[in-house]
Amino acid sequence: MIVNFFLNDSLLASGRKPTTYVPMLPLPILQSGNLSAAQYESVARAGQAMEKVVSNAKGQLVYRKGFIIGDGTGIGKGRQIAAIISDNWFQGRTRSVWVSCSRSLVLDAQRDFDDIGIVVPLFELGGKGLKGGSLEKQIRTLSKSRGLVSDRDSGGGVVFATYSSLFRPVGKKGNRLKYHDLVDWLNDCPSGEQGVIAFDEVGTFILNFMYLFILFPFIADLTHFIFILFSNGGSHISHPPFFISLFSHGYTYTSFISVKQVHKAKNLVPPKHTGGSREISKFCSKTGLAVHDLQVLLPQCRVLYCSATGMSRPNAVAPFLRIGWWSDGSKSEVSTPFPTFQEFANQISGAKGSASTSDMSSAAMGRMEMAARELAKETMLSRTLALEDAAFAVIAVNVDAAHQLMYDRACVFFSKLINFFSATFATMKKYDSDRVDHTRTKKAMRVLNMQMWGAHQKL
Repeated sequence: MIVNFFLNDSLLASGRKPTTYVPMLPLPILQSGNLSAAQYESVARAGQAMEKVVSNAKGQLVYRKGFIIGDGTGIGKGRQIAAIISDNWFQGRTRSVWVSCSRSLVLDAQRDFDDIGIVVPLFELGGKGLKGGSLEKQIRTLSKSRGLVSDRDSGGGVVFATYSSLFRPVGKKGNRLKYHDLVDWLNDCPSGEQGVIAFDEVGTFILNFMYLFILFPFIADLTHFIFILFSNGGSHISHPPFFISLFSHGYTYTSFISVKQVHKAKNLVPPKHTGGSREISKFCSKTGLAVHDLQVLLPQCRVLYCSATGMSRPNAVAPFLRIGWWSDGSKSEVSTPFPTFQEFANQISGAKGSASTSDMSSAAMGRMEMAARELAKETMLSRTLALEDAAFAVIAVNVDAAHQLMYDRACVFFSKLINFFSATFATMKKYDSDRVDHTRTKKAMRVLNMQMWGAHQKL
């Protein structure tokens, strides 16, 4: 299989403004070939977009524009993030944050820096890495122990955090969250310039099974059926870890985004500002609010969004505060195309403001495409691999008896699971406050069906 070029959507490519920004990356890195031309283009376009600032009528900086990488699988979003952070590192912006979904992905982040041949100190927030409190002091200590003390900034580098770690409390009183430590650390950069915040996989729509326990508390009494079925099914099969993996993926698997799977910046509903007070929606998750607040508290910071499906539906755009389409509410003196995010979502989806792709009309999808085209002029880059002269062959694989038995039992498991969910849905309707349309039940059914059939497809 030979990959000859990248495929740019003609709609998104039309009207794209020329790039004049030149990244500050060492010449040996560029000559090594470790960074492809397409990846370098992302670094240049991101740098150019992030140089622009939005000011109010008094000439005061309100925020710095952000950039969206919407590439599909195979382009190398990880290397692009590492290269963009490195570009800022060599320009004196020595403190950046990389936010992703899982702690295990810190190894992938380190590999991305290693692959392009740039040494930037990388530290994990949480786990065996950085704790609550002064991050600068901890980084200096860790840097000395690892022999990675930088002449540029002994207390700087890249902090790798997960979305779920952002809102975790620190300290005995618990009135301070971990992302507050990140804000202080970024603000204390010796150069006076804040670095990059990279939100990896920020556009994926992940749905947590625990959401159903809140929506329908009685489900907690029914789920023992699943665990009994699981334990009985796994007690006599030759490969129990298969079922463990199958079960766990059943509740974390989402629609395809990239090799880095999912994000945790879920269910972001930007807060409303009325009369000087902030109103937070009951549908907004703590994670989503932390992602929003990080951008508001760090107006000069360069914000990078990475999502292959960020423009798939209106609500997926909610984290993209720095595209400048709506106000965060606290800066009403700045003119934006839409006064609030909800107004943007309503204009795209229609009067009901549907958040689901499946519920969107063809007209709404067309409006989303036009919105993506507008972003692609200078704020977004979205490409996929184009496979020219690709050859495909059907290869028969001999499956031994043990694996056949494992697969058959997996099918039995899913059959029982489907029957269980059908019974659960019927019970949900009895407890649904909406006796006519069963609104809450339908929402829960979409959650369960997405997780179950997603896991089934992986099998």
